[in-house]
Amino acid sequence: MTEERKDRRSDPERVEQSVALDRRDSPRLLMPFRVRADAAHPFMDCEGDVSLGGAFYSADVPPVPNLVDFRIELPAAQDGSTEAVEIGCKASVVRTHREDTGAWGIHLAFQDMSLEHEQALARFLDAFLLSKKG
Repeated sequence: MTEERKDRRSDPERVEQSVALDRRDSPRLLMPFRVRADAAHPFMDCEGDVSLGGAFYSADVPPVPNLVDFRIELPAAQDGSTEAVEIGCKASVVRTHREDTGAWGIHLAFQDMSLEHEQALARFLDAFLLSKKG
């Protein structure tokens, strides 16, 4: 992982600045999620950048096959609800690369996220950004 990525991910104050400099349509937030290769394998706990269109994480080995199950739990109270919401979808591995540490950087693109789950994730990202501005 590069020093720039470490700095951006570890400093919450820089979220707004990194969002402004980011070329993507959606901000990325560092948060926990789970992935698995297929139903025959257990979910693996990960932590990485999550955006409206995909996610990034580091792992010791790249996933096989190139389509994984993705799950994330959004905390309660983002939209007035009192319960956490789990969202999930298929995600394709769009790119992998070796990081300085020797780990694999894995870039995912969400494939079949339902409109309901996409809206829940968008509300969560928006609420987080608003909380950092105020």
